[in-house]
Amino acid sequence: MGRQCPDMKASLIFEAEEIRAIYAMNRKQVPKDTVPTINGVVRLVAMAEGFNGRKSDGESGAKRCGVASRK
Repeated sequence: MGRQCPDMKASLIFEAEEIRAIYAMNRKQVPKDTVPTINGVVRLVAMAEGFNGRKSDGESGAKRCGVASRK
């Protein structure tokens, strides 16, 4: 979903508590003036498992996000 509709609001898929938890896991503040996007939240989930997000890394995959969501 993050690849196909990256600019959709994350609140369509994730609950507000889940979004806050994902941001807290990455020691980031939830943006107050903008709504997080699906792609942004999915990247944070992958980063919690070790995805670096460098330009040459490409997009995170389902396996990486699945491992992170079990934590």
